[in-house]
Amino acid sequence: LLVKDIAQSFGVHIYLKRLRKAQEQSHQTSRLLLTSMIPKTILPKIEQHWKNLVEAGNESFSCNSSELSDVNDKDQISEINNNNVNDNNNNDEDNVIPQIPSIISKASRVQSHSRLSIGNLSKKLDNTRKESINMDNSEKSKVLYAEEQKGVSMIFTDMVGFSRIAQALSPLQVMDMLQSLFDRFDKLCDLYGVKKLETIGDAYICCAGLLEEGEKNEKSDALSCLSMAQAMVKATEDLFAPTNPPERIQIRVGIHVGDIYAGVLGQAIPKFSVYGNAVNIAARMEQTSEPSKIHLSKEFHDLIAIGDENYEKKSLTTIKNMGEIETWVLKSEMIDR
Repeated sequence: LLVKDIAQSFGVHIYLKRLRKAQEQSHQTSRLLLTSMIPKTILPKIEQHWKNLVEAGNESFSCNSSELSDVNDKDQISEINNNNVNDNNNNDEDNVIPQIPSIISKASRVQSHSRLSIGNLSKKLDNTRKESINMDNSEKSKVLYAEEQKGVSMIFTDMVGFSRIAQALSPLQVMDMLQSLFDRFDKLCDLYGVKKLETIGDAYICCAGLLEEGEKNEKSDALSCLSMAQAMVKATEDLFAPTNPPERIQIRVGIHVGDIYAGVLGQAIPKFSVYGNAVNIAARMEQTSEPSKIHLSKEFHDLIAIGDENYEKKSLTTIKNMGEIETWVLKSEMIDR
């Protein structure tokens, strides 16, 4: 009987060890998912924004951490880690975020020895969504976070002839091709201190001067974007689409600097996004650029002030609802440096 008890205890120990390892991997995935959708520096701002709303008496679209008790199962959760997302030991009892982002955020911060019931979490999320759908249409949801950012330099790129190339490839080949391209761009972002915003199809969007800590230097940010854009064009020189015969990948690049609105939208899957005329102009610079060229707005051209001898030409580009604006195309020799 003693041997049997020891064997059972040993088996339970191994089972619990495997369970903790699986939970650690699950929690790490949750944290990565959350921070991939919303920059870490934004999360404290969201929390403070909703805390301020509650203090002002507007609680119709907010909840506090105590409302997470419905997710907890006393037999399955031993402890909730109240650390902030940036791993500081700040108390989170007053954390106030709309329900679904709050549940995701809290669930991603359960300590590795906690035993979270995925079934209960899924049930809570489903119930929250149903309640949201059944809401009176007269009620308006509140934005999770929004603020204006001044002097942000933005880069838009896309692949030349992507639709035509994609038609000749399998879906897996298309994804492998984009992965090879975007992986290079991701590494360049780290190298030049530029922030990746998102990818949409074959388009890659990044910026400098957004959510910076410390004193801001708009010209320095703009020059970082210029160096990033030059490196992006060069990074495609030895990349080929897996067509028959192989076709060299080329990109178009557009850059603009201006004021934008940044915010986190959505409750089921909250996402950090940027908006404003500056975003539209940067996109238009890319759309009207030529293959392997860097197309700059006048505002960006004036800010970096590198001398007009470094440009191929000056032209007028039509922007929807804005008319014609002055634009510049960087010389190829500048890209090859």
